[in-house]
Amino acid sequence: QKLDEVGNAVILPSISIPLYGTPWYYQVLAEGRITDYDISHYEGDHVVFKHKYLTEEQIYDCYKKVNQHFFSWKNISRRWMKIIFKQNKEENLFQFVLKLIMVTFIYLKLSLFQKHHAEKRIFNNKKKIFNVFFSLLRS
Repeated sequence: QKLDEVGNAVILPSISIPLYGTPWYYQVLAEGRITDYDISHYEGDHVVFKHKYLTEEQIYDCYKKVNQHFFSWKNISRRWMKIIFKQNKEENLFQFVLKLIMVTFIYLKLSLFQKHHAEKRIFNNKKKIFNVFFSLLRS
């Protein structure tokens, strides 16, 4: 809801990461809450620390819901319409149409890239985890 209020056209959501050298890193380290030191997981799609009040599952579910909501086709289309209708015609018709095409191309390219990222990295991650879990149960 907050993202809709702010009116962002495109976002790059990620899970907070205690980056080495930051005050937050030293605080989380001192409290013994870093759970993953694998640097390849420090890209924003993994929970690498223990939150004080939330479980890893709650953080991940929230992250997933933000991505599902923001990058649903309905919301991508709605934001595109807002962008198009906010364009002012300050040039000749050809230039205006060209501007609309370029704005559309850039917006859709960014939105589809993020949607694809979410589908491959976030939603499939959980499926893989559950598949591994259930295959271990069957063994």
